[in-house]
Amino acid sequence: MLLFEQNGFADPAAVWQKIEKLEALARDLRRMLQGEAPSTGELETAVTISNWIGGDRRVPALVGHVADHPNLPGSLQGRRIITTSEIVVWGNSGWVRTASRYYRFGEPFEALKLSETAT
Repeated sequence: MLLFEQNGFADPAAVWQKIEKLEALARDLRRMLQGEAPSTGELETAVTISNWIGGDRRVPALVGHVADHPNLPGSLQGRRIITTSEIVVWGNSGWVRTASRYYRFGEPFEALKLSETAT
């Protein structure tokens, strides 16, 4: 998660590093879409991963109910979703940027207090 504070990003170097990685990924995906495989040199310098298996890992994301989501039909509006990762929090602005889109903050989650659940 990248945090933007009042005077700028908390770690500008990390932001530039993330930008470079994402631009390299986008460049490689464009090449693949055009049917171009990695060059011999790229593959010769690629890291080898052995004894591998597919896996999952946790990444920062937001969980909440959405409204006006462009990819959800009307019947699914208001449903609980998990956002994509690569979250940029822009201070106390009331919005964030994920890998796929901007989100405006509505009301935050409020856990029920034990005193409210006791009868």
